[in-house]
Amino acid sequence: MISVIVPIYNVEKYLNKCIESIIKQTYKDLEIILVDDGSPDNCGKICDKYAEIDNRINVIHKQNEGVSTARNIGLDKATGEYIFFVDSDDYLDVHMIEVLYNNMKKYKADISMCNYIRVDNYNVKVSNDEEKIEIYSNIQALNKLYKDTYTFHEDYALFIAPWNKLYKKELFDNLRYPVGKIYEDGATIYKVLYKANKIVYTNQILHYYYQSPNSISRKKFDKTRLDRLDAFKGQMEFYKEKGLDELYFYAFNTYLNMFIEYNSLANIVGQTEMAEYMKNTFKKEFKKAKKELNLSKERLDYLNEFLYPKLYGVKAKIRREGFLGASKNFIVKRIKR
Repeated sequence: MISVIVPIYNVEKYLNKCIESIIKQTYKDLEIILVDDGSPDNCGKICDKYAEIDNRINVIHKQNEGVSTARNIGLDKATGEYIFFVDSDDYLDVHMIEVLYNNMKKYKADISMCNYIRVDNYNVKVSNDEEKIEIYSNIQALNKLYKDTYTFHEDYALFIAPWNKLYKKELFDNLRYPVGKIYEDGATIYKVLYKANKIVYTNQILHYYYQSPNSISRKKFDKTRLDRLDAFKGQMEFYKEKGLDELYFYAFNTYLNMFIEYNSLANIVGQTEMAEYMKNTFKKEFKKAKKELNLSKERLDYLNEFLYPKLYGVKAKIRREGFLGASKNFIVKRIKR
């Protein structure tokens, strides 16, 4: 049996679509756990309505404590051999769970995952091309989180998301989501990936990820971004503890780039105190990175340019244009003034 866990809060206008897409799955041996996280709208009533018409549904009503607690309660209550998470404003292809389950069995995997598509309405339905399967070890899957530019990318979202995967329940033994945190996925799933011996991936788009303009991930900047920094620091410390030097290198460099990005965003919205915090904290972490990581001269110059923009900005310009070219451009600009 597969335990489907759905944390629910303030999604009244989306919830019917989500639940319908679960109960209509072609794979029927489901335990559907709807966790009403103290939702102030009619979500609780909607959940109870579906529980009356489908005996696979178990509704848990609780006070609002956040998505992490809701997922954790679902994990504690789950009796299935496998775990499947659904966000309550998303919806699924009717074959999604069946495809993931069959791939897990066929390839003897601990995690089975699929592709997804971002949508901003509920009428999207894709037609998939021929299926392509990829197999990853735990370390190969973790490496997909990072790339040489040390920036976020599509593979990061694909592998860090909890909702496009079917898991063996045992992967969550002694592991729960951090309570009260935003970006709880980034603080948890890498540990689950590490515990898996094999991950199977299908390119089939089976999950529809609804993203409204007001969603957390589209906010320009607020203090919840600090939780993402904490999540990445947790990743770094985990890799260091496990002796995974390459992953530690990439996670640390991505972590440093996040300070640069958030400093810029804070300045744009006029949060000078937060921008200063980002720069000061970066300075401490950069000092540590220089001791522990084998950073190239080019990378050092890039990071130093954030701390000392005038000095290293000139160096970068000379590097790009050559000394004569940079000098010529400087003189031309002075003459135009």
